[in-house]
Amino acid sequence: MKAASSAGPVSAALLSGAVIMRNYSDVPFPQAMSGEQKAETEDRVVSALAADFPGLIKGRAPESEDELPGLDELAEEAVFRAEQTEAYGTGLILDTRHPIRAVVNRREHLLLSATAPGADTDRAYSLIKPLERAFSNGGEPAFDRNWGYLTSTVLYSGNAFVGWCLMNLKGLWQLERNKDIVKKLNSQGFILHPLFAKVSGNLHVLFNKKQLGETTSDIIRELEGKASELSEMEADSLEELIYDDVDRFTDEVTRALGVMLNARIMSYRELLDLYTVLRAGLLTGFMDGDCGKLDAFVQSMSPRAMREKLGILSEREEELTRAETARSVIAQEIKTNIY
Repeated sequence: MKAASSAGPVSAALLSGAVIMRNYSDVPFPQAMSGEQKAETEDRVVSALAADFPGLIKGRAPESEDELPGLDELAEEAVFRAEQTEAYGTGLILDTRHPIRAVVNRREHLLLSATAPGADTDRAYSLIKPLERAFSNGGEPAFDRNWGYLTSTVLYSGNAFVGWCLMNLKGLWQLERNKDIVKKLNSQGFILHPLFAKVSGNLHVLFNKKQLGETTSDIIRELEGKASELSEMEADSLEELIYDDVDRFTDEVTRALGVMLNARIMSYRELLDLYTVLRAGLLTGFMDGDCGKLDAFVQSMSPRAMREKLGILSEREEELTRAETARSVIAQEIKTNIY
């Protein structure tokens, strides 16, 4: 057995994101609003955003990109569509090629979020900054000289900004080094938490809890720095696992590859669990593949992404489609270097 020595470094970060929370100063937070106030604020926020981006018209998707002057500042070839949801208020959402989301009256008057590949929170933040600026068209943002931007959750008052990074930390967790890492990050103003509710699996989310006394640029720079440190620690941990028992490591990687190449039914959780193992194979050079393309594929297989692309599917139809797509993509995109 051998690992390819030519494989370049692969970050442990699959995806990053930015979230901005904003409220107006002259109306209550959504939880304390009357029905009339909610409707008025919803119209106010949508009108404020549409003042800079006329294509953001509540209740319908724009008919053409000509309706979206200036939108190329956000993302190329992007088209807004409107989505009404009882649970989350009005969602003004870019199509899945450019995942930018604006949600009105869910906890905050406006919650903006965007994602970017890898550890690039700055890129995600740049996608929603124009919409943040447009929000002030509707009135004075709720801002206090001492507490910064005010939110319904005191923890987020200050910058009212959260940056995050989704990390594949298989090696660190398998070597049970999580407690010391979590404790250290917490003392530095960051939180590392399992993606799923149960404390298991390889995927973890790194995000900031710092707000007061920090600029958004400072938070992003520090967050991306911590993500880079974790990637280096993960690479070292995987090397240690290989040194300790290369046969066990390569067996786990090839088993995951075999399942993905042959499974007929696959849940999203199973896909994520298998992919984190394959990604460890990419990181160590035991497999070759375009990590960015594969990361994007995995994201496209989430239940929400599949519904947006294919419409409503039964659970079984979704699992069959996911397995079929995985067989095709993995066969085409991954080459093993284990002999």
